Amino acid sequence: MDTDELHKVLDTEGDVAADYLEELLEIADLDGDIDIFTEGDRPHVSIVTDSDLLVGRDGAVLSALQELARLAVMTETGKRSRLMLDVAGFREKRRTELQALATEAIVEVRETGEPARLGAMNAFERKVVHDVVAASETALIEQVFGEASPAIKRYVDILANRGIDWGLIGPRERERLWERHVFNSVVLEPFVPANASVVDVGSGAGLPGIPLAIARPDVMVVLVESLLRRSVFLSEVVAELDLSDRVEVVRSRSEDFRGSFDVVVARAVAPLTRLGRSISFCLMVNYWR
Repeated sequence: MDTDELHKVLDTEGDVAADYLEELLEIADLDGDIDIFTEGDRPHVSIVTDSDLLVGRDGAVLSALQELARLAVMTETGKRSRLMLDVAGFREKRRTELQALATEAIVEVRETGEPARLGAMNAFERKVVHDVVAASETALIEQVFGEASPAIKRYVDILANRGIDWGLIGPRERERLWERHVFNSVVLEPFVPANASVVDVGSGAGLPGIPLAIARPDVMVVLVESLLRRSVFLSEVVAELDLSDRVEVVRSRSEDFRGSFDVVVARAVAPLTRLGRSISFCLMVNYWR
């Protein structure tokens, strides 16, 4: 469906809902003007009134009216509608409140590193919060990765699909790949010297080595991984992201590998005391030639 056809469909849905609601107001002997507009891919109908009678407690009556309006549209057109209804500006006020609440929660999560829990919400309220979080996430991606944002998004997409299929990432991690894995991996970026050589020990799915390499195009990275399946995955990802000129995958146990690097990184590999013994190779010879 092209844009013109979509607008015609949405206009029709709005008109049908408006006619239904206008008749309902007349039957109930209630005053109110009706506005119709389109936002995105949804028709919106708003009843402009000073009364909150059709809003109800916590918007319960409004929600019921919205479902009735959608049913009227489906009866007329034969298709389900995603029409949104507002009465007395209730949803717009609630949207503003939720946007502020979501913004505060984002700040809290970034400061504490702990998840923030919000109260029960309906579909409209969840969508508002999701949009705020998505916008914040997008802004943070641009801030951290800049021109490399498409590459890191592609990497996350690979993790969310092939990474889970190959058993490198747990299915429950799909919804928190950005905050728990990618952003967590690049917090060390300010501590990596310019033009540094970096080795990622026990790289697994490429964390933290690949996000670091994407965020810092000046560094050279070696991903050391002992398991065949993981090293094959890493090689494919490095090639797909066009990082082969400065990211190398080496299949080896860390204690068997030899090299000298400016920075050694590892994530969820082993306790620090044991890890320290296994990465002594980093002090032995110069790996880069």
